[in-house]
This record gives sequence, structure tokens and C-alpha cells, in this order.
Amino acid sequence: SGSMSGDKLSWAKAAAVAAVEVLGERDTVGVVSFDSEAQWNLRPTSLKNRTAVTQAIRRIAAGGGTNLWPAMTEARQALKGVNASVKHMIVLTDGQTEKNNFASLAQQLREEKVTVTTVAVGADADFKLLQDIANRGGGKFYRARNGNMLPRIFQTEARRVARPLVYENAT
Repeated sequence: SGSMSGDKLSWAKAAAVAAVEVLGERDTVGVVSFDSEAQWNLRPTSLKNRTAVTQAIRRIAAGGGTNLWPAMTEARQALKGVNASVKHMIVLTDGQTEKNNFASLAQQLREEKVTVTTVAVGADADFKLLQDIANRGGGKFYRARNGNMLPRIFQTEARRVARPLVYENAT
């Protein structure tokens, strides 16, 4: 949204790039930004070309209002087509979104084996809504009081969901 302009947007982009750096080249990443509508900045793609992924993230611009619903539903549809053992969505917002049935959407995502983590940036975010989405989505809720916290949050989430599911012992 327009309220993300300046430092907030710079911090959010740095956080997304930091998360990409933690993931492996066999992982898949997609980025949907939103204001009044959702826009694909990067459709789900493998991290084999990390440079293209980070360039797409760095091109994100601020503008418009705040409507989270189209972004989450776009991401949900895209995740249905991704062949991965772990599917995770990170939702970041600094504002109040238009009302919708987010509880149901988060529950549906969880039933589809997609976890949802939410990140509230600043004092104006709808903390209660974001906590509810994370709880129902099986993810975590983070409250970033300032943008400097964002890269660490995104890296933590990327590491958490990218952990190998099977560990083999060398013998």
C-alpha cells in the first residue's frame, strides 16, 4: 500500500531477499504484493536463478490502499499448483485491510497443507486479525515494531520451513 513507501518498503524487500538467501536452489518462491488489488511480482519459480528472484523483489513499489484478500487468494491458487512437501505463506502488512472471511481462508489453507505466518509492521496493523490468521493457518505471528526486525523474521521463517524433513546419518 502507499503507507509502505519509504523505509518500510525497503525493509520489507530486504527481508524477502534475506529469506531467499536462506533457501536452497530446489526451493520455490513466489511474491504477491497488494494494495487495493493483488499483483504478481514473481510467480512461483525455483531458486535456481536467485538473481532473477531478487531483482523481481527489488522492483516492488508502494501505492494504493490495503486489501489483503486478493493477495492471499491469488497465492492460495498458485500454491495448489506447486509440487512441494512443505508449503508456507508469509503475509506482511502495516495496515487495516478490507473485511472478509480470513478465518475461513486460513483454515482452508491449513487443510490444504499450507501454513500461514503473518507479520505486522508498525502500530497501525490489525494485530488481532493477523494473530487469528496465523493461529488458524498453523503459522506464527510476528509484530515488527520497526523494519530492522523484518530480515531476521523472514530468515527465521525460511529456515523453519526449509528444514530437511528426513535426516540421514552417514555410516
